[in-house]
Amino acid sequence: MSRVNLRLYCQGIGDCNLVEIDREGQPPFRILIDCGIHSATKGGTEKIHAVVADLATRCRDGGGKPRLDIIIGTHEHWDHLSGFLSETAQFKGFDVGEVWLGWTEDPANPQARALDKFKGAAMTAIDGASQRLAAIGPDAIPIGDGLASLGGFISGPSAMGIAGEKVRACRDALVALVPPSRLRYLEPGTLAALDPVLGVTGYVLGPPHDPALLGVLDAPSDIYQFGANDSLVATIGRAFAIGDDELSIDDDPGAPFDSTEGDQLSAVINGQGRDIGGDLQRFVEALYTGPVPGDYQVGSDAFSDQSWRRIDSDWLGLAAGLAIQLDSRTNNSSVVLAFELAPGGDVLLFVADAQIGNWRSWPGLTFGAAPGAAPGAVTGADLLARTVFYKVGHHGSANATRKDGLEAMTSPRLRAFIPTDEAMSKAVHWGDIPAKALSSRLAEKTGGRVARADRLADIPEPADAASRWVSKGPGGLYVEMQFGAVAGI
Repeated sequence: MSRVNLRLYCQGIGDCNLVEIDREGQPPFRILIDCGIHSATKGGTEKIHAVVADLATRCRDGGGKPRLDIIIGTHEHWDHLSGFLSETAQFKGFDVGEVWLGWTEDPANPQARALDKFKGAAMTAIDGASQRLAAIGPDAIPIGDGLASLGGFISGPSAMGIAGEKVRACRDALVALVPPSRLRYLEPGTLAALDPVLGVTGYVLGPPHDPALLGVLDAPSDIYQFGANDSLVATIGRAFAIGDDELSIDDDPGAPFDSTEGDQLSAVINGQGRDIGGDLQRFVEALYTGPVPGDYQVGSDAFSDQSWRRIDSDWLGLAAGLAIQLDSRTNNSSVVLAFELAPGGDVLLFVADAQIGNWRSWPGLTFGAAPGAAPGAVTGADLLARTVFYKVGHHGSANATRKDGLEAMTSPRLRAFIPTDEAMSKAVHWGDIPAKALSSRLAEKTGGRVARADRLADIPEPADAASRWVSKGPGGLYVEMQFGAVAGI
C-alpha cells in the first residue's frame, strides 16, 4: 500500500489540501486541492499568504523550484480559489505539472457553456441588485448584508485588498499556471490520470452531468438535521431593463399590470402622475412620503417619516434567493475525487462543497479496473465503503454530507477533517455551520477521530510513532494525517 501524507490547512472557512504520495528514490508526488479563504475572514490576507509560503517550503526539494505535480480547482468559489489570485506572485514561482478542473469549466463542452451563461447572467443580476440596494440606504442593509455574506462570487471591498474582483479571475489565475496542453477537464465515472508507478488510483465521482442532479441542493430525507428556479435571472433582468427605460412594461410577461393601469410611484411622488392634486397623490404624500397631515393622524401617532411603509424596493429581495441558488448550484458542480491507495484498499475522499444532487450520483457509477489491478469493475458504492478519510463537505454544513453517503463509509478506521470556523459563521449569520447533528454523527462514525480547523486544541498529541494518526503544524497552520505508513492505520 502506498504511503500518503495529507497536509490539511486550517485557515478557517476555505479549502487547501496537499496530498503527498511517496515515491521510492524520488520526491513525493504532490497534488494540491484548492487554495482559498472566505472573503469575510479576519486577517485573511495574512492567513492565505502564510499557507502558500508554507506550501512553497514544503514542496521545495533540494535547491530548485517548489514542485506541484497537479493542482485541482474543484469549483468556482472564492473560498476555494482566491489564493491563486491573491498569491499569484508566489504561485508563479512553482513548477506546476498539470491543472485539473471539472467538466463544468470546459469551454468546449456545450453543457458547460450553458451553465457558464447562467452563472454570468446571475452574477450580473446580483451585482445590479447590490448596487441598487446600496443606493437606497440603511433600510436595505439587511438584504445587502445577506448578499455580501455569501461572498463566493464577488469579494467585498476589504477582501484581501482585491476590491470588486470576481471569482472568475481566481480561476483564470490558476489556469494561467500551465500551458493549455497541461490543462485537464475531469469527467465523472473516469479514472484520474495518475502515474501508475505510484500505486494510487484516482476516481472522479463528480460533478454529475444530469441537470436534475445539479439542481438538487437539499433534501430533508438525505441530510442529518435537528428546487431551483432559473426564471429569477430573467425576472430581475427585465425589472432592471424597465427601470432603465430599456424595456416596456407591456413586454414583460411577469409584470402584474399593464402600462395603462395606474401611475408609476416615482411619477406620483414627483407630481407627474395623472392624478396631480387628486386623492391618489394626497394619499401617497400622506402615508408614503410624509409628513402626515393632521386629518390622517390617529391619536398621538404622528410619524413624520413614512418611508417604512414603502415596498417599492422589496422586489430586490429576489436577488438574495438568486444568490443562494447560484451559490448552491456552484457547490453542486464541485469536482469530487476518491484516491485508492492500493487495488481494493483504503480510499481517501475529497468532496469539496458537493451538495445532495452530486452525492446522489456516486453510488451508481462504475469504473474500469485500475492499472495493475485484477480485472473487474469498481463502483462508487464500493469506494464509499472503503473510505478511511473524508474531507467533510462545505465546512460542515448540513446539506453537503448526504446521510446515506456517510452511513455507507463503513471502515472502522474512518477519520475526517472539517475546514471550518464556527465563530465566523455565527458572525456572518450563516447559522448552523458546522451542523451540530452532522458533527455528532461524524464523531460517532470516527470514534472521535475528527480534526476541525478551528479546534485543533481538541486533537490529542500523538503518543508515539506507531499510534500517530495526526500532527499539528506550527501556530495551528495545518494538521497532518498519514495513511499506509503503519499497518492498521
